[in-house]
Amino acid sequence: MARTTGSTPVRHRLGRHPRLGGELLGNSVTELSASTGTLVRVIRGSRYGFDYPDAVASDGTHVWVASMVGGSVTELSTSTGTLVKVIRGRSYGFNNPDAVASDGTHVWVASMVGGSVTELSARPAPW
Repeated sequence: MARTTGSTPVRHRLGRHPRLGGELLGNSVTELSASTGTLVRVIRGSRYGFDYPDAVASDGTHVWVASMVGGSVTELSTSTGTLVKVIRGRSYGFNNPDAVASDGTHVWVASMVGGSVTELSARPAPW
């Protein structure tokens, strides 16, 4: 796990175990309370575009999840966990995105296989 100094986490590696408690991993994101470690929610479902989510970043208002196998980035609301949008495709330079970072103004997505970094606007307008 890597993170910046300060309050904004930049990159967290998610588990890669094929099975845990009968649940096939790779298609969900789990939110835990930072202060207590208790479960807040598990976000899963095909509409989120998760296919082996590999990295997560937040600016305190939104969370971005890079899904390496699915070639997508999912934006979620931190307050409700609701889906804001899913973007995918090589037009964004995504080819196995495996790292994501945000400063609240921009989101950067690194793609391992594509050897690229894509800069996106973190504003609510569509990308």
